[in-house]
Amino acid sequence: MKCVNQFCMDGLISNKLLAEAERKDTVFRLDYDAEQRRGFPPFTFFAWGEHKTEIDQIVSEIESGNIALDQGHDRVKQLMEKYYGCPYPID
Repeated sequence: MKCVNQFCMDGLISNKLLAEAERKDTVFRLDYDAEQRRGFPPFTFFAWGEHKTEIDQIVSEIESGNIALDQGHDRVKQLMEKYYGCPYPID
């Protein structure tokens, strides 16, 4: 049963991180024109899978209590800033 609960927690935290990253994708891409949007996929569609190991580590640290969920969001944002090559526009 513990494994089932842990799996559910993994999914819940991952979903929260993903949902926030999707909101941030919208902000990063706000000034993109249609051509730029087509040529540069959102982080959550493309780079989320490429950074699975790092994101899994963030989830693990949240679950263990080493970092708070807000800190996890910040770490995902840092990955996104590298992907987009600029700081998050509304910090």
